[in-house]
Amino acid sequence: MPLSWNEIRARATTFAADWQGTESEDAEAKPFWDAFFEVFGVSRRKVASFEKRVHKLGTAQGKIDLLWKGTLLIEHKSLGRDLTKAYKQAIDYFPGLKPEDWSGMLENRACRRARCACGHTRASVARVCPQASCDTQ
Repeated sequence: MPLSWNEIRARATTFAADWQGTESEDAEAKPFWDAFFEVFGVSRRKVASFEKRVHKLGTAQGKIDLLWKGTLLIEHKSLGRDLTKAYKQAIDYFPGLKPEDWSGMLENRACRRARCACGHTRASVARVCPQASCDTQ
């Protein structure tokens, strides 16, 4: 049974309080995303995978921090890390993804800050946008 908005709101409030002050990607990224999906009553293991290996342009390879195929690519960084650099790192993964694995949103997260982007225009966005019409800033 889907969660009510009141239950999601209560879980989100608890999630935010639990993760306040988190600073280290290495120590906290995976548990953070597992807990994030649980806010919505979704098991991350059912929809997304960690450390997806991907070929970049040329012979380089990389690992996507979290990939929800067809929905979301996440490059997670520790607090204080440069999100512009992380964004470029994530963009470099696109050539190695199959079209069905990539449909739209990219998030760079540095513990307390996040940068989201639309995969169709690669422009930064203020909010999640539908595929057909991307509101960009």
